[in-house]
Amino acid sequence: MNNENKNYFSEFCQNEKQRLLSYEEDWDENDGMTTTEENIDIAFNFLKNHCASNKYLEINLCPDGTIDLEWNRIFELGSRVVLLINCKKETVSYYGESTLYKIKGTFSINEISEEIKNFIILYFK
Repeated sequence: MNNENKNYFSEFCQNEKQRLLSYEEDWDENDGMTTTEENIDIAFNFLKNHCASNKYLEINLCPDGTIDLEWNRIFELGSRVVLLINCKKETVSYYGESTLYKIKGTFSINEISEEIKNFIILYFK
């Protein structure tokens, strides 16, 4: 990542962090929990270390206070690709779907599965 991209990514993460920390208890009117800086840092560190791109990315607060990283991409012919990653302190859960195949699983926060790495490279680089 060059310096310009690093600066943009850093600013993007800072803005998203402020937005995510602004949620109040019961934000979803169904007992949704707030998040912590630690949860946000876990998700953003994963993003920085393994994904690098925020193109097609939405960042969402989950009712349990964790953070979802969700990519949605629609190609010219209308096919859609979705990748959802939820980072917890020790593990990452993921689900991905394209017209060709589906992936789902978990892995340690300290390493990325080859399946998810290949999915990211194929659809989101």
